[in-house]
Amino acid sequence: MNESKNLVIQQKRDETALQKYTMISPLLDEQLDTSAACELRQKLAEQYGVSERTLRRYVNAYHQSGFEGLKPMERVRYQKKAMPDNYDELLQEAIQLRREVPRRSIERYKSRNRQFGAKCIMFGRTNRDFRDVL
Repeated sequence: MNESKNLVIQQKRDETALQKYTMISPLLDEQLDTSAACELRQKLAEQYGVSERTLRRYVNAYHQSGFEGLKPMERVRYQKKAMPDNYDELLQEAIQLRREVPRRSIERYKSRNRQFGAKCIMFGRTNRDFRDVL
């Protein structure tokens, strides 16, 4: 099942890259002068409903990395096993500390955890947890 899911994700990435390539292919002509490229970029931006800046980014990505540069980045998914064993306990402690002193920064929580020898919580995840609980 996991293999089929990865295959679907890879196909979607390929389709997205192909769509981007279709958009920018007229701009890849090396004989195109600057003013003609600007006009063409404006026309393509209107046609595809994207900004000129987006088209410039696609072209730059293509020049740097080829077709692979047009594929969306793969996302790293949250994995429970990447968390410390006592994550829930650390999270509850951090929430309690946050309730006690709402102005305390995330950096203070990190240093407090290190001070007491606890593994540092993934604070990007903790911020979302704070919003859910508070």
